[in-house]
Amino acid sequence: MGVFLRDERAWYRPAGISRFARSRGGNLHDDPRDLRSATIQMMESSLLESMATEHGMVLQNLALMTEALGLGGFPNFARHEYSWFKAASFRMQSMSASRYAGASPLVATLARWLGKDPVLEYPVGLERDNQILLKPFCPPYYKSMEDAVAAFLQAKFGEDGSYRGGIQQSAWRNSASSSVNIPAPSPSAVEATVVYCDYVFRRYGRFPAYTAPFRTVIGFQVCRVDVDFYDRFYEAEALSNSVRNCTKQALLNANA
Repeated sequence: MGVFLRDERAWYRPAGISRFARSRGGNLHDDPRDLRSATIQMMESSLLESMATEHGMVLQNLALMTEALGLGGFPNFARHEYSWFKAASFRMQSMSASRYAGASPLVATLARWLGKDPVLEYPVGLERDNQILLKPFCPPYYKSMEDAVAAFLQAKFGEDGSYRGGIQQSAWRNSASSSVNIPAPSPSAVEATVVYCDYVFRRYGRFPAYTAPFRTVIGFQVCRVDVDFYDRFYEAEALSNSVRNCTKQALLNANA
């Protein structure tokens, strides 16, 4: 799309990508009248919002599975910067609160002098038995943001990438012809992406800038159902037959 990104916490200066502006012969639309300008926060927020669909699909699948198993389940708000991830033994890193919030050097200095700049933790990956199970496209799992961008491109457009050799595992009837019609990003787009990502990581100490590489917003809780409670306070159709039957069977097994 050729969007030109600005850093709203640096007086809306270009986010390290000045030389890619169209006004300088580049490929990014830096003229506001093109309506292709955005801030770092706008870009990151839009990406997070675009994943809301997947959240809904996951919740629906979990609800269908729990009902089929005869269990109760419900979604709930579960946002926290790090507590869920610490409980799951994610690999954690830390930085001062002022740096995490992107505060200016003056504000950060004042916070330290006043003793109001605590250290915050944030998750960067999940590892078990010396195996990496979950990792983001950023350090510490890559030496630099340039390496991270290259790895991302390889995963998508490499020989076995999801849009190349890996497309054979898709549901397309003619996967090979479909792959031909999916162009890889241009060299200029890749170069601008590397410079932008490097700017964000150097300035804010992590990538992305406004959140940790991993975050949680919603959770799904699974439980046994107290059928007597529902029978007393709810209409009969509030519980499915599968839930009722599973609960009865569980009670019979417990009393056996």
